[in-house]
Amino acid sequence: MSFLKQIAMCIVLAGTVVGTSFESRRDQITKLVVQIQRADYEGDRAALRRLYNDLAPFADDKEFGAKVQYWRGFALWRRALNGLNESVDAHDTEQDLKQAVSEFDAAISKDPAFVDARASAGATRGTLIAFYRRNPELAPELKDTARMQEFIKKALSYMNEAEAAEPENPRVLWVLGPVQWYLAQQHGATPDKATDVAIEMYQRGLKAARSHKSAVRDPLVPSWGEPECLMSLAGSNFYRTAPDLAAAEQYAHAALALVPYWHYVRDILIPLIETAKIKIEIIGLERAALERWGKGDPQGYLEIMAPDMTYFDPALEKRLDGLAAVKEYIVPFTGKIRIDSYEMINPQVQRYGDVAVLTFNLIDSVKRPDREEKVRWNSTEVYRRIDGNWKTVHSHWSYIKPQLK
Repeated sequence: MSFLKQIAMCIVLAGTVVGTSFESRRDQITKLVVQIQRADYEGDRAALRRLYNDLAPFADDKEFGAKVQYWRGFALWRRALNGLNESVDAHDTEQDLKQAVSEFDAAISKDPAFVDARASAGATRGTLIAFYRRNPELAPELKDTARMQEFIKKALSYMNEAEAAEPENPRVLWVLGPVQWYLAQQHGATPDKATDVAIEMYQRGLKAARSHKSAVRDPLVPSWGEPECLMSLAGSNFYRTAPDLAAAEQYAHAALALVPYWHYVRDILIPLIETAKIKIEIIGLERAALERWGKGDPQGYLEIMAPDMTYFDPALEKRLDGLAAVKEYIVPFTGKIRIDSYEMINPQVQRYGDVAVLTFNLIDSVKRPDREEKVRWNSTEVYRRIDGNWKTVHSHWSYIKPQLK
């Protein structure tokens, strides 16, 4: 649609709005707001843009103007946040965030007591700051430390004012989570300690959201927060230095129970958590087998091999096919292997559904009377989930930089 056609359409819609009843306008706005929240959770950026435009004719409504501009700002704010999970043009994201700030500021201008608009205005500015730090070429003026500090101060002032006005507003507490994380690190806290501070804020927000629930509410008044706090608790536990995967999984599934169609949680966060759990499980299986192998017990490996196992190592002239063949080959090593210590270096697990590829380097150390002998390996282990258990279906061992003749 051309720019002139868009203008014409807005004029037509605005003309339609004029003279309609209070209830009719309310119903029209409510339907659009409900769709905006759904589109946000579904990650439907095209719908968020369309719905932002659909609300335009109501922006100057005497009764609903402030709420309309809040939800217009919300649509673009969440459109930008959803875009951060995709390959979106940086200028597009910047424009969304800047326009969202303008909409929130307009809502505050119309209703200075609109705390949610103030909190969201601060949060969007915070997102814009983080965005500019990743894309400094879009805001070269912010390379000036003084100007950046002024920008940060403006964002913090909005959120601090919101907290002072409504200290138990779950949405205020949710947007303050990243702020507290940032400030804690600025004051010297380690990343994990800073994460603990953010988690405390999300826990407060979750408690507040659950205590503020009511059977009847105005759909135009922001009431989101509980799913977002659960999502952030999941992410905070997942991304810390030593992830608490059990907590992350619990919170993520609790968020999804409230919003089953939440694209980010369902299709991005939970698969990441599951993959991390699988990585730990598979590396654990491999380490346990290595421990037994180093003590002369090959059963540790045989127990995790699938019936259709295939196998290569440097002593073989051809591939071994099937568990029986591999068993015949390695059982004679029983009691003959002694490895004093080993080091698994840089293990990586790449998961593809029910198949996972573990690759790593291994250094085996054997103490001799006059020296310590080391053997260095490249290893590729292909695992497949069979009846709920991970089994190796292919194993390939080779020496690191062997002496070639």
